[in-house]
Amino acid sequence: MKKHNILYEPDRADCHAAAVKLKDQYPKEWQNWLAFRMMFLTALETMEGSLKCHYCGADDLQKVTEDVEPQYQATLDHVKPLAKGGAKYDINNLVVACRPCNAKKADKEFI
Repeated sequence: MKKHNILYEPDRADCHAAAVKLKDQYPKEWQNWLAFRMMFLTALETMEGSLKCHYCGADDLQKVTEDVEPQYQATLDHVKPLAKGGAKYDINNLVVACRPCNAKKADKEFI
């Protein structure tokens, strides 16, 4: 994954359209994260052609929707976990991971 020196903090206006779809079933911060995740994955998919797990290399991961099986869902993983001081919206701290790899890594730091 290319490294960028950008810290992206989503603006509420940027996330509004995606958050509206969530119908207030989640707290606002979680809605913002879900909207950011979808925008980030869409941008990566556009730039790289497909989504690939950073850890196991599984390709053709899909953005999370109701009809995608869990093992094929693309998630965003924080390389330095939030619990250990990692930045939530820093794109240098984010990688695409399949759901099983993300769950296996949990809050451990990847080096």
